[in-house]
Amino acid sequence: MTTSSSRSSFNGGTRMRNKKVIRCDCGDVCGVSVSRTPDNPGRKFWGCPNYQVEGGNCGFFKWADEELGQNMEM
Repeated sequence: MTTSSSRSSFNGGTRMRNKKVIRCDCGDVCGVSVSRTPDNPGRKFWGCPNYQVEGGNCGFFKWADEELGQNMEM
């Protein structure tokens, strides 16, 4: 069985098959990660994909359950 995905640009963001895609200040697509801290165990967040790249992290971070304003495409 093969799968396909449709992708279209819209106002600087991307919509992929009804999923929210967030772009950080670097312009890259952020991934959703899960917090493993004692204060927020299991809580999902969006973060810059370059956080481990020296000098490449824009510092973008936002909890997935909070409103993202302009950076989020519905």
